[in-house]
Amino acid sequence: MTATPYARSVPFGNDRLEDVALQYIPAQRQLVVTFYYQGVSFALFCLNDGGALQPIRVVHHLRKDDGNLRVQLMEAVLNDRLEELYRAVSSAGPGFRAYVHREIGADFQI
Repeated sequence: MTATPYARSVPFGNDRLEDVALQYIPAQRQLVVTFYYQGVSFALFCLNDGGALQPIRVVHHLRKDDGNLRVQLMEAVLNDRLEELYRAVSSAGPGFRAYVHREIGADFQI
């Protein structure tokens, strides 16, 4: 299953999330939101707890940046702002709600 493009740009604080895409993984009950933040690729993992999505963690997974302190700091900051990050993505447009209802179910809470 491939990621579904969601938004080209989403406001987040004083900056923007770019190239936001969504992918639901039913076997793991996780929604993965991929995006670029300040030119670096990240993924936000949200757990389907049976009634709502809960943001659980942001990761950066490119090996070329493993030793990059700036990227590590950005990942830590994004993890500190999980709820704000999730709200920014989920409220950016009606496409998020439509995707979640299509992939998870019509009675699911955002």
